[in-house]
Amino acid sequence: MKILQDDPGLNIYLFDFVERTARLLHKYKLVKYFEGHEQLSTTDMGRIASNYYVNAKTMNYFINEIKLTTPEDRLLFHMAHSEEFEQIRGRPEEEQELNTLHKN
Repeated sequence: MKILQDDPGLNIYLFDFVERTARLLHKYKLVKYFEGHEQLSTTDMGRIASNYYVNAKTMNYFINEIKLTTPEDRLLFHMAHSEEFEQIRGRPEEEQELNTLHKN
């Protein structure tokens, strides 16, 4: 691999990876990244994501979509559309009821 030839210890590769990740988390408002000083500090939303195992993409979605005035039904809608719920499937015997709820 070319990367291993150019950077046998993978130091440059790992630094770039960490820097890209820090920038993304900063964009998502989960950390504050001070590029000039290469320092990170967490935000309140970052701590919440960490404490409750909510991934960065979901937290970014919540930050952008949920406001203090968001009604409860919309709040539940947003929560149900988070990535953490993608793998959950309804039981076959509940399919008709879920379809009815989905229509309404």
